[in-house]
Amino acid sequence: MIFAMVENNVNMNKFQKREVIKYLFLKGMSGKAIHDDMLATLGDNAPVYSVVKIWLAEFKHGRNSVEDEHYLGCPKDAASTKNVQIVNDMLKEDRRVTVRHIVETTDIHATTIYMELYWMIWA
Repeated sequence: MIFAMVENNVNMNKFQKREVIKYLFLKGMSGKAIHDDMLATLGDNAPVYSVVKIWLAEFKHGRNSVEDEHYLGCPKDAASTKNVQIVNDMLKEDRRVTVRHIVETTDIHATTIYMELYWMIWA
């Protein structure tokens, strides 16, 4: 079996599992065969079949990396303490300030501002 080297350590992280899927894909195995092999070796720690199918599709379309891709949009730190303080300061100066004005003067995304306002009211 392909997983002889990991039989003693079945707690593989998601990147290691993706590497195995990629390797077996390059060997020409089908998605079902890959999933069955991983299920037999990893048991409950094996990825579900839909995950195997997703990664097979990625590799078929030329993807080589098993790392997570960076997605565009609001950065994770959009609601940072600094940004929250900026919004709070602007509201203290003028309670009638508009979200549009805050967005234009601070470059903070409107969704972040709306969420901050929501938490100020309901928290």
